[in-house]
Amino acid sequence: MNVLISHKQENCDLEEFLKLESLGIDEKEVDTQLIDVMETFAESSITKQNGKYVSKLPWKENYPEFLTNKDFAKRRTENVIRRISKDNEMFRMYGDIKADQERRGFIGKVSDETLTENLIHYIPHHAVKKDSTTTPIRIVYNCSCKANSYSASLNDCLAEYPPMMNDLTTMLTRLRMEKYAVTADIEKGFLHI
Repeated sequence: MNVLISHKQENCDLEEFLKLESLGIDEKEVDTQLIDVMETFAESSITKQNGKYVSKLPWKENYPEFLTNKDFAKRRTENVIRRISKDNEMFRMYGDIKADQERRGFIGKVSDETLTENLIHYIPHHAVKKDSTTTPIRIVYNCSCKANSYSASLNDCLAEYPPMMNDLTTMLTRLRMEKYAVTADIEKGFLHI
């Protein structure tokens, strides 16, 4: 039971009402300092090599200690192989996907020389089964995985910037201005990044 003891007459504030009505379409406050940092990063760390754009990772200024996680990643990979090898078809598809990713240059083998010269952090991966005829499994890379409770993950060491997306209203307006519109999709776009 709800009992109304007293009632206060609300003042109708037209300006406040209009602010609420325009939520999501108002001009957003622009953080010029953040935009400057992002533009400086883009100018200094994106290059074109062999016809592809290559970008450095945006490391935090004082990122936590980043350790080599070879043993952990090896154990995780062995567990994945053990689990999916029970299903021959899934095991074959997983191998085919990994071979295709290596052929396309998304992943690569680490040589013994590289192992001794540099600190290397491996990104563990696992298969996710989907109810789809075109892609029944996909491989997920876990950048938030830590080798132990004291170490940092790759995600812990990278700076977070908000996405620089084009304004949807502007894009839709431009789309309607011409007689023809063309759309495209980048195959395996996320793996190219």
